Amino acid sequence: MAGSSEYGKLFTILAVKKLFEEGLIRRVLDIGAGSGTYSELLRGHTPDAEWHGVEVWEPYLAEYDLHSKYDVIHRADARELDYGSLIPGGEPGPGFDLTLCGDVLEHMEKEDAQVLISKLLENSRMILISIPIIHYPQGEVHGNPYEAHVKDDWSHEEVIASFPSIQTFFIHNYIGLYMLSAAADLSLPLARLNAGIGGIIKAKVPEEHVVAWGAFQ
Repeated sequence: MAGSSEYGKLFTILAVKKLFEEGLIRRVLDIGAGSGTYSELLRGHTPDAEWHGVEVWEPYLAEYDLHSKYDVIHRADARELDYGSLIPGGEPGPGFDLTLCGDVLEHMEKEDAQVLISKLLENSRMILISIPIIHYPQGEVHGNPYEAHVKDDWSHEEVIASFPSIQTFFIHNYIGLYMLSAAADLSLPLARLNAGIGGIIKAKVPEEHVVAWGAFQ
């Protein structure tokens, strides 16, 4: 979406940078591209990666010049896309290495969010979810009805219980970040992320901002 909390961004940068350096990211899918926040934040750390963006609100494409921020931009509702069709050539297996769901899932019903994540797990080796894990109501923004929070009361516990294949989590203040993957070969690389990144972030953020992290084996 167009706006995005600053919380969790340092984790996102460090995680994506490390995964790219390990050769695990070559094609990225950004759900709810909005103003292109994640493209601007991360493309410099993934210089050879191909970036696809999905944005439902057509005015944002021109307003934020999304065609210049992504190699391919898909104007569509993320819940309705056939993700297997986005990659030409019929490549076997998941077409994307990393899918970003930043500030997206709270804009839909819980059941829709679960179906979307299940579809994405079939088409992406990794998913990074960033989501408020407090009561966080929000209405339309700039006339865009898709900016409203439909489910505005996610908690950390509910996220863990609702989505399959969560490998690691990182909590920064009221934002929860969750790395998901159904690929067995990614369990160890994702588990290593928090060990290296957690201490760096804790040393950099103000003490009053809660930081917690963990991994599932």
